[in-house]
Amino acid sequence: MISFWRDLPSSAWPIIIGYWVRTAALALVAVAVGAIIDARGSGWWWTAVAALVVAAATVWFAEVRTARIHVTEESRLRRAALIGWWAGAGRPGAPTPEGPRTGGTVALLTESAAGAANYRAEFLGPTFAALSAPLIVVAVIASTLDPWLGLVLAVLVLAVPAVTIAFGTVFRSSSGQYRRISATVAGGFQEVLRCLGLLRLLGATRHGRQVLEEGADLLAGTMFRMLRKDQLMIIVNDLLFSAGLVTVMLAWLWHDHSAGTLSVGEVTAGVLLAVQLYEPIDSLGRTFYVGRGGRPLLERLNELATVTPNSPGRVDDGPGELELRGVTIRRGEQLVVEDLDLTVPAGTMLGVVGPTGAGKTSLALVLQGLLPVTGQVLLDGRPTTKEDLLQAVTTLTQRPHVFAGTVADNLRLGASNATDAELREVLDRVRLLAELPEGIETRLGEAGHGLSGGQIRRLGLARALMSRPRVLILDEPTADLDRHNSTMLGEVIAGLLPTTTVVQIAHRLATLHGADQVLVMDEPPRVATVAELMADEGYFRTATRLEQA
Repeated sequence: MISFWRDLPSSAWPIIIGYWVRTAALALVAVAVGAIIDARGSGWWWTAVAALVVAAATVWFAEVRTARIHVTEESRLRRAALIGWWAGAGRPGAPTPEGPRTGGTVALLTESAAGAANYRAEFLGPTFAALSAPLIVVAVIASTLDPWLGLVLAVLVLAVPAVTIAFGTVFRSSSGQYRRISATVAGGFQEVLRCLGLLRLLGATRHGRQVLEEGADLLAGTMFRMLRKDQLMIIVNDLLFSAGLVTVMLAWLWHDHSAGTLSVGEVTAGVLLAVQLYEPIDSLGRTFYVGRGGRPLLERLNELATVTPNSPGRVDDGPGELELRGVTIRRGEQLVVEDLDLTVPAGTMLGVVGPTGAGKTSLALVLQGLLPVTGQVLLDGRPTTKEDLLQAVTTLTQRPHVFAGTVADNLRLGASNATDAELREVLDRVRLLAELPEGIETRLGEAGHGLSGGQIRRLGLARALMSRPRVLILDEPTADLDRHNSTMLGEVIAGLLPTTTVVQIAHRLATLHGADQVLVMDEPPRVATVAELMADEGYFRTATRLEQA
């Protein structure tokens, strides 16, 4: 019950009050109809018409308000969860082998966000109204028809929440199981679709089909079990409350009419009021599954949203000097890097090069706090934890992911409380603001549709800068770009110095001529300037000549 009040949005109260007004207005219509039948005065016609107008207006208001709350809640939940995902396990950078399946995360941020918003907008407020509004009808019955009948009906109406809570407690585990399986199956389905071309090339479409069939069978079985319990709830609701309550009331009205204490008009009013008692309780039984399924979704989204993202002005801000002492990196049983010592002064650029498999990506994961190592990783002279690195280090990948929405939405993933002026400033810094037709409110399609490759790369860089990283890792930022965009991005990156320490992983060695020093991931690893590496025979000089040829 505590979670109900915690989940109920304050914006739902106008809907609840409107529901109460609607119930009171319709109850007044019922009383007016009875008075008209008994010919108690012509003024009751106007009373009935006015009450109907008020009831219709509140219904319209509730529908509009509910739709707005749903849109607002879905956007808020998705945004909060996305920021939490971005700040925690989903921090930009290469995924670790132990990381979660991205398809499940996509399902959580899309389908689950919609379900949780439906729970907050279309279940909580209407449910509370449905549980409380019958008391208004009971009060009208007690004051206009029979006080004892009102007392009996009040007892039955008050029993509805107790039974509803009991059913929710009993069925909560099955609903949570269904939602977990649904998210897992949806994630697997998305991954199969994303890799469909590869599966066809490898002749593995049968495997993909098998994954989908197994997931569908598992989901169907779980869903049928849940639906059986839903039907049990509906049957109990109809028999115990809807049919039982109306039967008690009609029998009581017939008895009072036979005894001569109620007129035909009053009996008619009582029948109409009985319908009003039935309608909200019946709708509660039909929407019970929304609450039972929506609550677990909201809990999962809230868990994801509790991860604290980077924010400007952290108390532990420092210049960003990076140091590795005796760092050894292993991937499973494979030794990747052994006993590496390295110092990157604050505000300088370190280039990282080496043949495939030399450990460049592994080193980037270590610097992000995503891969355990032996040895020490220090930042500004202090040993770091995984959380320290996740907060201080940001990565720009070769293909930054752009979410559907506005440019501002994408940038605020790096700093949720950033002002519009700060967003424009960082876009201007990466030379992108002037190219956006509507500035920070420019709408983008999925995967950055509407932007060129170079613009997507610069938007990703701007988003990374919003978190004010002390260390920025660039994974071949100019890959696949034409000469113009490559040169522009290189100039923007050079402009980050000396306020940000930059580590750039490069496959095109020509992009490293502005680096202060270069780490060659060869055997053994070597750190030197570009000039020193070009003066000696070795991997860097040989690879540069081959590239130029």
